[in-house]
Amino acid sequence: MGRLTAKLLAFGTMSESMGAYVPAVAVQRGLGFARVMLFLHLLGGTEAGKVQYGLWALSAVLLAVGAPLLTLGTSHGLARYAGAYEAQGQLPCFWRRMRRAIPLLALAVTLLAAAFAVPLTRGLFASRSDPALPFTLQLHAFAWALAACAGLALFHNLVHFAYGLRAYRLAAFVELLFAVLFTAGGGAAAYLHPTAVTLLAMHLLSSVVATGAGAWLLQQAVERPAVRGDSTGSLQHIPPMQSGGLGEERDLSQHVAAVEEEPVRDTLLRVLRYGGVTLGAELLWLASPYVGFWLVSRDYGKAEGGTYYAFLAICQMTLLLANAAFTVV
Repeated sequence: MGRLTAKLLAFGTMSESMGAYVPAVAVQRGLGFARVMLFLHLLGGTEAGKVQYGLWALSAVLLAVGAPLLTLGTSHGLARYAGAYEAQGQLPCFWRRMRRAIPLLALAVTLLAAAFAVPLTRGLFASRSDPALPFTLQLHAFAWALAACAGLALFHNLVHFAYGLRAYRLAAFVELLFAVLFTAGGGAAAYLHPTAVTLLAMHLLSSVVATGAGAWLLQQAVERPAVRGDSTGSLQHIPPMQSGGLGEERDLSQHVAAVEEEPVRDTLLRVLRYGGVTLGAELLWLASPYVGFWLVSRDYGKAEGGTYYAFLAICQMTLLLANAAFTVV
């Protein structure tokens, strides 16, 4: 296990990172394509099943768009600052603070969203062509989607923390673990009980398991820096991240050096400030492809919306591979 852990957490060159991460993403997208076909096959055999698949599709869009919102963009802040804190020898303190603060933040925002569950369900899930679909069923699906969204938000924060440490092998491992668990578990669960809520429950379970495994591995890197490699493989031997912004290099160095002395709130606010800047653009990027799907689901019903979503998901596979290469660069 020690050798495997060291290999997963090792820092590599850009070519080595792309060689590990991009093929892993290709496998993930292949599993994603298999999931679309598998779930559509298992749920789409009857009219009621098509409605359930459409409800799952709406929930999946909520997961994609809502996960960054639940932690207010902190994942990007973690990717920005994790490497800088490691370079200054402050990573253990930063890790301890973020592993407590971000789950609490996600819990607070999730509870706030849950307080408005009824209007959110009516606005996001209601369809003009599904009068026979009970609102309580849609509200139940929204509650599970919100819980799965919280699990996915923490999963994304963990993966972006690994990005910040340039631990792309670890990120690839955790993402592959989630993809395998959800594909196998979701397929088995949908075969036994083909409903949207079943898929959401398996999504939540898969994200919790993958996040727990990734958090344990990151803990090894933080508590035992030697596992990150020698002088050619550790971020402790490279300078902090720099930018062309006026005065940013000096400010970042000062913030990193003072992390153990400042309140946890200030550390979290720094991460939130950077993440908040990117959150708006990220939400626009994530939500724009799904506007047409939501309109189809609202106006023509969840069965038609589910068919639209299946083709939309298939068309996105190539674009996501390009995004994987961009992440490493």
